[in-house]
Amino acid sequence: MKRTKKGLRGIAITLIALIVCFVFPTTGMAASNGTVSEGLVSSAGQIVPFRWTNTDSITVGLSFTGTTANCTARIIGMPGTTRIAATVTLERLDGGVYRQEKSWTQSVSGERLDFSQTHSVTRGFTYRLTVTANVTRNGQTETVTASTTRTL
Repeated sequence: MKRTKKGLRGIAITLIALIVCFVFPTTGMAASNGTVSEGLVSSAGQIVPFRWTNTDSITVGLSFTGTTANCTARIIGMPGTTRIAATVTLERLDGGVYRQEKSWTQSVSGERLDFSQTHSVTRGFTYRLTVTANVTRNGQTETVTASTTRTL
């Protein structure tokens, strides 16, 4: 009889652990083609993006042509967005520390901001491109950010 109770207890603990894994998602990140998506990891292991109030999507891209960094970002606001103001920063990893190479600011009155700039870089380093944007809709402003990392 004791053996049966221990066996049932083990099965119950295993079932509880499985339920917790499927019901309570964890936060995570996924990288694809240099863009990073943050969100909740579903039980199937897929990223479910965070939902913002004012922002529909934010993407950032970093590629290289020779020693030129091609830096892009796009922020799309929800319908009714009146202003988007963004700072885009290119940093170089040097000695374990990211150091700013170049920073740009851009703003628009409307629902979509598209950013594209280039900057000369040095081979053999890892670069990070980060966009931080303030998105205003219905008089409320939220701050969103995204980044990607690439090595030249």
